[in-house]
Amino acid sequence: MPDRDEVSAIDGQVSVELGAVADELDENVCAWSERLLAALVHESSATGERTEIWSVIEKVLSGLGYISRAIEVDDSISGHAEYSPPGTIRPVGTAYVATHSTVESGSVDRGASPLLATTGPLLLFSHLDTEPAHAGWATPPLDLTKRERNAYGLGAADAKAGIVSILGALKLLQQRSRFPENPPVIVFAAAKQGGALGMLQAVESVRGVRGAVYCHPAESGEGLMQLKTASRGVATVRVTFHGRTPKPREERSPVSADPRTGLNPLKATMKFAALVRDFPSESTIWEVTGINGGGSTPFEVPCTARVDVACWFTEKDAEYWRAFVERKISDTDLSTILEGGKVSVELVGLRANPAGEISSSFIRSVSKIIGRVTGSEPEPYGWHSASDLRFPIRLLGVPTVGFGARGGGFYGPDEWVDLDSMNQVTEVLAEMLIDKDD
Repeated sequence: MPDRDEVSAIDGQVSVELGAVADELDENVCAWSERLLAALVHESSATGERTEIWSVIEKVLSGLGYISRAIEVDDSISGHAEYSPPGTIRPVGTAYVATHSTVESGSVDRGASPLLATTGPLLLFSHLDTEPAHAGWATPPLDLTKRERNAYGLGAADAKAGIVSILGALKLLQQRSRFPENPPVIVFAAAKQGGALGMLQAVESVRGVRGAVYCHPAESGEGLMQLKTASRGVATVRVTFHGRTPKPREERSPVSADPRTGLNPLKATMKFAALVRDFPSESTIWEVTGINGGGSTPFEVPCTARVDVACWFTEKDAEYWRAFVERKISDTDLSTILEGGKVSVELVGLRANPAGEISSSFIRSVSKIIGRVTGSEPEPYGWHSASDLRFPIRLLGVPTVGFGARGGGFYGPDEWVDLDSMNQVTEVLAEMLIDKDD
């Protein structure tokens, strides 16, 4: 990757002609894809903000014979087992499912084993939203700017290049007159902050697919050298110990209180924090990430204190590990230390359940196709937490992998994508859509 000073020596900004992107079907697919990426980057779509990006995508889909429908996104899904709280960002209705006009709508019996579904389309999906334009960009974040074969722009790698590759694969097959017998189902939705702003709702509405591809690179920056095959669960468990602040004997003088008449929750807090060191197992990682407690003055015994504990896990779900912490507290003498004080245990912040391999044959098939296109089969990658590839696995019960173009600058300024790598992803997807052994 070039350093920040070198970025100014660019080949030039890619022109954006929004009205022409979908119409020039005889244009070289690589050049077409580059211009489409420029159009998508040009449309600001930071998480939680209103955006017109779908107007660009829908026109392309229509030219490829697709019909799309919007998915209503609201807070009604907050009780869903796979819901991950979106924090202060509220839903803005950015979830879409597209199916080819030749495909009749249908459904799959959820009671049937998904592994028996050897026919049917693939689900190809990626997310529409980006990070905000963090300070420090060396180039205009909403203008796709090239230096050699790297292209800089907000969301270029995460994950607008994935959107381009999905659409580019369909265009490529259309130009080659090899359009798939089972055209893929396509989902584009807001997905940052755990997928609760649209991706969960959109994927759950899909029926009849036999497998899925999340068109998003591993944030390690290795591109097609890595194949996402699993997603670790992640959750923060907050334990709050409720004590009692002693009353001062002198007006507005906390120092005059007799601390022995209070109930100091910090004693239980410190003991619990030490207890967490014994939590890790083969399937879990635990770390104390925050301790909060203390009175308004240095002399005041607090009435509450809390410990935040992060857990990364590959088995069970977030609620199971919340209950696990609750059981651990009950099994110790913490209640004795609290002398009858209350303890509350809750899940807070981002949480996501784990998902892993359903079909080794699907993973092997995808790896072989990537190997044919790039010359080297990818390494499996399962370290990422809260990847959206978990949704087709957990909600639809179908094998799912994730891959994308080489890029960098994730979650900050000067985000970039390798255009040649993006074109390889397009070729991989095209091969998957006509491969009889996937």
